[in-house]
Amino acid sequence: YWGTSDPYCFLWGAKAPNGDKYIYRELYGNGDHEPASSVRDKIMSIEQEYNEFVVERYLDSSCFSKIGFESPIAGQFEPVHFEPAHRSNKPGAMNIVREHFKVVNGKSRAKITNNCLNLIRTTPILIVDTLRPELYKDGQEDHALDAFTYMLRGSMPIEIETGLAKYLGRHYDTVRESGPFGAH
Repeated sequence: YWGTSDPYCFLWGAKAPNGDKYIYRELYGNGDHEPASSVRDKIMSIEQEYNEFVVERYLDSSCFSKIGFESPIAGQFEPVHFEPAHRSNKPGAMNIVREHFKVVNGKSRAKITNNCLNLIRTTPILIVDTLRPELYKDGQEDHALDAFTYMLRGSMPIEIETGLAKYLGRHYDTVRESGPFGAH
């Protein structure tokens, strides 16, 4: 969900050949009524400064709705192009996130640099929903985790995404070619 009074989070990351995800940059807004066009300018400036060519970008699918508006919010980000993020099967998505954060032999599949302050700050304090333990409670500051989830799901073919609840690490071999990708 995009709202100028809600926080937003954009993450930059890359996928290693072994399937590990490296999250190396974050742009976070605190809900101070910043318009999408201003955020777009920040994204463009950052990518130009680092001379990056972003292969994939995902934005919450609600931003593509025209209901009540002449054009969708996603259009205000042009020429920065986004694809709508997959939002179905949220329990499966949380499973894939937990698989990435799970520590095996002292390492996790998610590598997050220390400049992603809000992803690091907010993810560990999210509270699990007692009625739906595969999900986190609604109404929390989960924007950074949502962006991370969009990255994981967006870079995955649909046939894998639909089976996320039974996801195993071997499926990473079928994910699209590695390269940098943007997010939420």
